[in-house]
Amino acid sequence: MKKVLLLILLPFTALAQTEQQGSESVSEWTSIQYVDLDNDIISSSSLSFGFLGQFSIFSYNLAYQWKNKNHSNGLFVSNTPSFKYTKFGYNYIREKELKSGFLRTNTYSLSVATTSLSGASTTISPFFNQTYEKNSYKFGYTFFMKDFSWEGYELLGEYMPAAAQTKFSIMALGMKEFNKGRWVVRPEVFFLSSIRTHFIHLEETEDFLDIWYWNSPNLTTYFGTTLQYNVTDMFAFATKFRTSYTYDQFDIQNGFSKTTPYIVSIGANYDF
Repeated sequence: MKKVLLLILLPFTALAQTEQQGSESVSEWTSIQYVDLDNDIISSSSLSFGFLGQFSIFSYNLAYQWKNKNHSNGLFVSNTPSFKYTKFGYNYIREKELKSGFLRTNTYSLSVATTSLSGASTTISPFFNQTYEKNSYKFGYTFFMKDFSWEGYELLGEYMPAAAQTKFSIMALGMKEFNKGRWVVRPEVFFLSSIRTHFIHLEETEDFLDIWYWNSPNLTTYFGTTLQYNVTDMFAFATKFRTSYTYDQFDIQNGFSKTTPYIVSIGANYDF
């Protein structure tokens, strides 16, 4: 069975920087907000619109998947013109029915993303995902690494030299599917935490750094619901709402805050 998904994403936001004036108790960095493009936006598949701070966006995605027995391969590409952001990648998926009745799915993936909105940057992200599914319940976990490098840029009048950051993270997920005729409702929740990071400057600077460190306690919870209508056994429409909440001790101590995404997705998928 082959699967084609046409995905188009509407609004989200770029790096929002707002400097708080007249505050003597905090530094000038206090009100800087940021957006995690890979996790907050691109993970919301299909035609999507939503709110992330004061910015809006249009982007489009295309994915193609082909299957042979318990193995499948997939290619995907995403483009967001407003952010000059492009992401493409490959998935290999293997399924196995266990004696306990669970369907185990292993996914191996590699993606590359580039953006040139405020200086060129590249993100390379391999990951491994394993899920278990039985009686309409699905749960699992993901290990992934993100290697993010960028050119030098200015922030609040200060030059930030070119650097690279490699971050190791883990995610847990759970969802439950409810079926009523052709309708499917699927609440879902994801828990994401960064564990360890390597940071290195890519050009000579007075404060040159090349360090490994354990991340401060952090947890991002993504939660939402998918509503799907199966037109036929091979064609379906779906819509999804997703938002998140983030706790990060480092952000709290240093005056950063992650913009909360509010994303609504609308899409279709065709099996043949």
